[in-house]
Amino acid sequence: MKAQLRTHPKVKYHGARTWPPDLGGAYDATTVFPVGEQGILEAVSVAERDYIGPQRVDLIVEHEGRRHSGQVWLDDPTLAPRLCEILKKHIGSPISEISGLEVDL
Repeated sequence: MKAQLRTHPKVKYHGARTWPPDLGGAYDATTVFPVGEQGILEAVSVAERDYIGPQRVDLIVEHEGRRHSGQVWLDDPTLAPRLCEILKKHIGSPISEISGLEVDL
């Protein structure tokens, strides 16, 4: 099924949309975390099933000179490698641009 990443019906986990992912990481009093579609994609990989949960996609996003991490969880974890390969082609692109991509999952 092909749809924009931001609205793709398969990019959900337990009924909740997981794109764009919530981002976090180390912080101090001056840290401003990216919200929504802010930031630039720096890295992406597949996290294997572990004690946290099923296979999922890990992201590193740069925002205002800092790196933040997030995860894209999917009801069908077998889609994680496909989504990861799509995202790898867009490393260096803004999350807002990536969100508008038509992806086939």
